[in-house]
Amino acid sequence: MSMREFIETVTTALARSTVDAKRLFHGRGQCYPGFEHITVDRYGDVLWLTLFRAPEESFLTQLEQGLCPQLAGHGIFALGVSHRYQQGAPSEWLWQRPAFEPEAQRYAQRGQLRFAIQLGGRQNTGFFLDMEPGRQWLEQRAQGKRVLNLFAYTCAFSVVAAAAGAAEVVNVDMARGALKTGQKNQQLNAQLGPSSRCKQRYLAENILKSWGRIRRPGPYDILIIDPPSYQKGS
Repeated sequence: MSMREFIETVTTALARSTVDAKRLFHGRGQCYPGFEHITVDRYGDVLWLTLFRAPEESFLTQLEQGLCPQLAGHGIFALGVSHRYQQGAPSEWLWQRPAFEPEAQRYAQRGQLRFAIQLGGRQNTGFFLDMEPGRQWLEQRAQGKRVLNLFAYTCAFSVVAAAAGAAEVVNVDMARGALKTGQKNQQLNAQLGPSSRCKQRYLAENILKSWGRIRRPGPYDILIIDPPSYQKGS
């Protein structure tokens, strides 16, 4: 794949997208030779590009010249780049329109649902777009069910389950900060449909050491296990 073809692929996907958060280019799916280290996501008025290895020296210059002039016409106000291959995953705004506020709180939109995200400053935004098929699967099955969400992180699965009519969701993650974001996400959507009737619990536990406390609120009808690809000590 050439740089021109990459830009055409992204702009075509962008033209078909809405303000809903969506992955536009998934190079890690191994379908685009030479671009396997790149993903491109849309979060409302932001285009977010993640690099999983160092790009060629001219890559960002070509991207700025070839892609950025087309973004305003698709409702995009800024293009951000995350350098995941570097320590601390630093990020930068490659392009932005004058009215853009880079420090403003941003959200991933999914239909009527909203999820607080952080663009820059951490490795992940807090909302994993490649897990959308899993969220759709859960949405079809959660009504009236008791759900256990392990490795819940910012609790996106739980918000979807609650909106789909789940009776109760138990969120478990050892990261208290992530669970606080999960509570914020639930509050953002608490008034939508059945969400207000869903009982939510948040357990800041090490799943590998606290199984007794996790089992206690059970039994559960649906179990979600979406662990990190690598967790020291596991």
